[in-house]
Amino acid sequence: MTIDEMEHVVNRYASDLHVLRIDLVTGKTVIAILVLTIDYEELRKFNLWRFIRITDILKWKNSEDISLTEVLDGEVVKEISTLI
Repeated sequence: MTIDEMEHVVNRYASDLHVLRIDLVTGKTVIAILVLTIDYEELRKFNLWRFIRITDILKWKNSEDISLTEVLDGEVVKEISTLI
C-alpha cells in the first residue's frame, strides 16, 4: 500500500485501537492494532507503520511500552480490514 493508503487506514483506525486483519503480499496475515507513537511522522515518510500483535494488546494498553511494537513496511501490505 502507498503512504496515502496506509495513512488513511491509520487515521481511521489507530485512535480507537481497532483490531485489524493485515494481509501481506507474502500471503501471511497479521492480526494487530496500528498505534501512533512519538516517531510516527518520521516513520510515515518511509511508509513504515508501528503495530502491536493481538497477543500484546493488553500489555500495551497498560504500559504503552514501545518495545511491544513492531514496524511494518506499507509496501508489503496487500489489504487491511477491521475485525472489531
